[in-house]
Amino acid sequence: MQATYLQMKNAAIVIQSAFRGMKVRNYLRKSHQAATVIQAHFRGYSQLKKYQ
Repeated sequence: MQATYLQMKNAAIVIQSAFRGMKVRNYLRKSHQAATVIQAHFRGYSQLKKYQ
């Protein structure tokens, strides 16, 4: 009985850690994409001001 409980507990921990890791990777990917967009717009704006 206890071995079954420990096996299910370990399985739940593995699933939870995989899900948390997936959430963090998605957050980092979205943050990186947002930073890239901000940098591109800033560079475009600064070059436009430099040209005028």
